Amino acid sequence: MREDVLRSWPGIAASAAVGLGLLVLPLPAQVGHAAESLALSWEGRAVLAVTAACIVLWVTEALPFAVTALLAFLLLPLTGVGAGSVPQRLTLWLAEGVGSPVVAFLLGVMLLGVAVNRSGLGLRMARFILGLTRGEPRLVILGFMAFAALLGMWITPVAMASIAVPMAVELLERMAIRPGHSNFGKALLLASTWGSLIGGIATPAGTTSNPIVIQFLHSLADIEIGFLDWMRAGLPMLVLLLLCAWVLLIWLFPPEIRRCEMLPVSGVAPPGDHGKQLRIALLLAVAVVIWILLPGGWVTWSTLLLSLLLFVPRLGFLRWRDAEQGVAWGALLVVAAGVALGTAAYRSGLARYLAHLLFARLLVALPPFWRRAALSWATALLHAVFSSNTVTGSIVAPLLIPLAQDLQLDVWPILAPAAYSVSLAFLIVSETPTSLIAYQAGYFSARDYTRAGLPMTLLTGLVVALVLGIV
Repeated sequence: MREDVLRSWPGIAASAAVGLGLLVLPLPAQVGHAAESLALSWEGRAVLAVTAACIVLWVTEALPFAVTALLAFLLLPLTGVGAGSVPQRLTLWLAEGVGSPVVAFLLGVMLLGVAVNRSGLGLRMARFILGLTRGEPRLVILGFMAFAALLGMWITPVAMASIAVPMAVELLERMAIRPGHSNFGKALLLASTWGSLIGGIATPAGTTSNPIVIQFLHSLADIEIGFLDWMRAGLPMLVLLLLCAWVLLIWLFPPEIRRCEMLPVSGVAPPGDHGKQLRIALLLAVAVVIWILLPGGWVTWSTLLLSLLLFVPRLGFLRWRDAEQGVAWGALLVVAAGVALGTAAYRSGLARYLAHLLFARLLVALPPFWRRAALSWATALLHAVFSSNTVTGSIVAPLLIPLAQDLQLDVWPILAPAAYSVSLAFLIVSETPTSLIAYQAGYFSARDYTRAGLPMTLLTGLVVALVLGIV
């Protein structure tokens, strides 16, 4: 216990130093695309300080993730972000975060993931992948990543992770691999997460930020990007990023086992329990159709409804005890905090300030290839701050489009690197619910995620720049 405390204090001290430094140090004003001065307001500075302090705590794991999330809800009102008294501001940000439809949607998909686990369907799918790869650990990792990416082309990364991660955990439990003690376990969970993220860039339906960017292109620049137009670059990126991710994970976390062989484990429905597996498979099929076809508000409502059917006698088979044990409740708090911080950044002007700081000079100072790569990397940094594909896409598109127009540059070639990179959240485990679902299983640490995610982010920029330069 004492050693844990001693390891925590440096992270806490670094977080406090970063937060206080951003509150008091001078920050230069930026110049907007209409030549107006963009000075950062006190609220914007406070949001930046709170966000940076929380990121340090999340990366160093100095405090539990959920505790840091709760701390964010306290620090925003205490630093003066929002209107009214401190209690009123606290109520405001709790409502923005905990009351977000994203949190409700994530709860629904997590419950579906619990059902996949408890029914044995995840184990059946894992065995199918094992059969295709003949149990070779490196190929198993590639198989899980490809499975997550192929389905992730059509459903959101969060929903895909709720399916792929329980499958991976089932396999690891059946192999008697202990969480946190296996390179194979780390690589398999990261592969399931990254595959879900990478799949989302291949089609406009893959993630919420894609149609947002397409809509801004239409409304602000009168440019139409069709489904096949998007896939012309998205599919080659998917293939190259999968190969890069696979090689990187194998290199950083070389599997310590020679063959994947499953052992019997009690407490899970047997593979022959076809009734439960058929029911959850049908619910998942209905959910996928809903995620693809219905507008956003209906997606959240219907996902919650489908997840509640799992508890109805004779129709479902879950008990609330299963939900208590299987749902990553701490991850929901982290997502809620991320939504609140992203919303605060947008309303306070911090989002616009950072976008100009990161993007404006890149449009004129670099040759085309490195401009595309740098725009991808800058978008990744913005996502680390905003913790939301939707928020980041909503900020990047309306800023890059007028910047490109003012500089008399073609709009889509400027926006495309950011558009394809906006959902590839590889830097920090806390910046997307997709990675948090896998993190809660305990097989890798936040440091492991960043250790692999930093080079993956650099590779992503190069792949995006290469593909967009060809197509």
